Amino acid sequence: MQTGGQVDTHEYKQRVLVARQEITGADRQWAAQYEVGDVVRYTRGSKTHGIEAGEYARVASVNEKENQVTVKRESGEQVSYDPRRLHGVTLYPRDGAQVQ
Repeated sequence: MQTGGQVDTHEYKQRVLVARQEITGADRQWAAQYEVGDVVRYTRGSKTHGIEAGEYARVASVNEKENQVTVKRESGEQVSYDPRRLHGVTLYPRDGAQVQ
């Protein structure tokens, strides 16, 4: 198809996030399971925290003692929450993106 001119010959590389498979739903309720730099995707979102469904953020800090995770949103805003109170979360490792 490329030689026939039907498909462009220019290739693009794209990063693909691969979820942390070792983290169970129960594990995601504990701040100790989160690592600074992890990418978090919110499938459900949270009205309380102003997080939209489908939004991504990056873990900025973890307070295991108080079970608090602080994430930095794309807007630069930081939001802290108890992960037991937020469901529909997928974690991706900070350096786990694969180039495809």
